[in-house]
Parts: sequence; structure tokens; C-alpha cells
Amino acid sequence: MREAGRVLLICIFILFFATASQAQNYTDYANEKFNFKIMYPKQWMIQKIPAREGVIVSFVGPVNKYITVSITVSKLNQPVSLKEYTDAVLFTLKSLAINTNIQQEKTVIGNEIALSITHTTSFDSPVLPPLTSQVFYIIHRGIFYQITTTASKSFFSEAKKEYFNEILKSFVFLTKSK
Repeated sequence: MREAGRVLLICIFILFFATASQAQNYTDYANEKFNFKIMYPKQWMIQKIPAREGVIVSFVGPVNKYITVSITVSKLNQPVSLKEYTDAVLFTLKSLAINTNIQQEKTVIGNEIALSITHTTSFDSPVLPPLTSQVFYIIHRGIFYQITTTASKSFFSEAKKEYFNEILKSFVFLTKSK
């Protein structure tokens, strides 16, 4: 019994320091206008792209593996359900011959139900490899959020484990202060 307790304490200790070490390698990006925060690796570049009615921000990882996480946010002009929106996206993707192996799944991001669509796009280019993207769609308080994770097809699974899962877990909606 004592031995099991000691093993449990060692596991908790290792988990605590592994989590603390990983947190030291990440930094926050917060957008107070659209009330969200996300963490991304410190060594990644951040690109903010001005948008008329929303925000687009991209976090760019190792360039040779085409790793990016982008967030697009915009206010909805008319009420639309998450399913209606993703059905339209799926229809568009399926009509394009360049996309194959499209998958859809339901998940939770920032305590909101999200739908994700994963697809691979091939290009007629000797320079640009096939890219796999998993796009997460969220509607929160009348605002549309799209989080896109992308990497070269050959590295996508590894990027998901090494970066994307942690980044997506860190996404939170901020509460408005009164």
C-alpha cells in the first residue's frame, strides 16, 4: 500500500513539472474585442491580418513542415446554425476535385460545441506538398469562430500530437467585465 502511494506521488510530481515545463514554452494571445484567448509556442511567429469586420490571426510554426494555426472571427449577419454552416462548407469541399478524404466530427472547444472538418488538399506544384487541414467551427454569442490547423500531409499526425492538441485545449472564451 505504501509503495502504491509513493508511485502515485512520483507520477503526480512528474506530471506537474512536465505541465509547468510545457507552459513555459507557450505564450498567450488574447483578443478582447472578440473575447478569446489561446496559447501558442513561443518560438512561433504571429501574423495579424487586418479584416474589415473581424480578426484573422495566424501562428506559424516550423516552415519546412507548413505548420500553422489560424483563427478567423466574424460577427454573423443573420442567425445560422453550426450544422447549416458546416453543411455548406462540406458541399463546397466535395465539389472541388482537389480535396479528398473529407472527415467531419463533433468536439468541444472553449466549452462550446464545435464541428471540425478534416481534409487534404493537393496542389499542382513541385514545391508545395499536399496539406492536411482540420478546421474547427464554433458559434459563440452570435460570433463565428474558425480555427484552422494545417501541416504538410506527411507531418499532420505528428503536428497534431506535438502542437495542435495543446493549442486547441488552451482556447478559452473570455468573460466580459462589467
